[in-house]
Amino acid sequence: MKVLFINPSCSLEELYGDLAGGGNELPPQTLAALAAVTRRGGYDTAILDCPVLKMDMAAILKKVADFSPDYVGITATTITMENAGRIAAGIKANTPSAKIIAGGPHVTALVEDTLERFPEIDIGVVGEGEETLIEVLRSLDRKEPLDQVRGIAFRGPDKRITVTGKRDLIRDIDTLPLPAWELLPPLGKFYNPPGDSINRMPAVGLVTSRGCPGKCIFCDNRTFGRVFRAHSPAHVLKMIRVLVEDHGVKEIYFEDDYFMASRKRLVEICNGLITAKFDLTWTCTGRISKSIDNELLKLMKRAGCWQICYGIESGSQEILDIIEKGIKLADVKECVARTRRAGLSVKGFFMLGNFLETEETIRKTMGLIRELPLTDFHMCYFVPFPGSAAYAAADRYGKFNKEWRNMNLYEPRAFVPGALTEDRMKESFKKCYAAHYFKPSVILHYARKIKNLGALKKLIVSFIAFLRFSFFTGREA
Repeated sequence: MKVLFINPSCSLEELYGDLAGGGNELPPQTLAALAAVTRRGGYDTAILDCPVLKMDMAAILKKVADFSPDYVGITATTITMENAGRIAAGIKANTPSAKIIAGGPHVTALVEDTLERFPEIDIGVVGEGEETLIEVLRSLDRKEPLDQVRGIAFRGPDKRITVTGKRDLIRDIDTLPLPAWELLPPLGKFYNPPGDSINRMPAVGLVTSRGCPGKCIFCDNRTFGRVFRAHSPAHVLKMIRVLVEDHGVKEIYFEDDYFMASRKRLVEICNGLITAKFDLTWTCTGRISKSIDNELLKLMKRAGCWQICYGIESGSQEILDIIEKGIKLADVKECVARTRRAGLSVKGFFMLGNFLETEETIRKTMGLIRELPLTDFHMCYFVPFPGSAAYAAADRYGKFNKEWRNMNLYEPRAFVPGALTEDRMKESFKKCYAAHYFKPSVILHYARKIKNLGALKKLIVSFIAFLRFSFFTGREA
């Protein structure tokens, strides 16, 4: 039996809007992980990563027909869900015998709505997919009823949608096989990190844990939950070794929601990297915390870390409190300064258009951007995604458009707070980027980062996109 996984086509323009030139394409680890599970289960498995292969619908359907799968697994976020639905419809028209199974954060949050809108999707997977998917495939192989499989919604013979019980989270994620990276297009040729997180090439993203205990209202925790579960240091080092030795990777961006959650685990990973002497540098996400001390930061640097990405979100304490970020501005300033003193770069994540956002809170955010010794910067718009606490509350704080295609982090289409307009948000968005990138220290920082032709090319493309975004977009308005 054959299983084909599809990452639906979605252009950088659709994802990043006017900042498309600075966008990134990282390998879909989720699909590589699922593919490893189905291959271990004896299924002939393939992956079609449509965005990086620049595939249109005709090319996708031809590849599907050539592989002739029995089962098709499609992943989707909210903004890519309509593209996924169109692909499902095309496959059903050409290969009606194929069972189409959809998963991902959007399906988890709105599984019944998704199956109702896209009747070509036979089954929706809710939450973690590895154990659920294998049970679904075994049941389909044996023509057994699906109502005994927890964690799914399915369309029965009468076309009615049935939602089964909730599935428990996988306790020991080390039991899962290593991601099947080799089923993706060559990592070094097709994938690249964002321009503000580039150090060396080839570079990939890697997730080594699941679940975040944070209570931020803009996050949807339904897929992996709030309980932190992590691969052991030995397993992480095994994954890294495969990427370095088999795929030539020289840079890793640890994309975990909370990579630094366990100090003990992080220390063991760092010591393992030092001992292994990989030709590798890396960056990771972090949460503002007093526990991130100089000793830990120095160890991370010795192990190859050069950048930590902190979720700062806003320069207004009122905003931080209402989005339940759980941090204080004084701690933000100290943690960023401490990280920079340790010799590491700091990338700050910010959001514009939060609940209660006003002209005054935006001024505070721009002031903080100018004040902090950040080397790298990223801002998006506040989006109340399905499944998040913000989704149910957004109507009380401003204009909320729930259409799925509007859930774009780089265009203010989904939510505009009551005290602002869409045009004012766009103007402020550009000013926040300028507040960071036109600092002399930042310009010098990027000039020093140019170490090879690949990095130079990516930075030039990103810089041109930034200039176009800052000075030329929206002029006709």
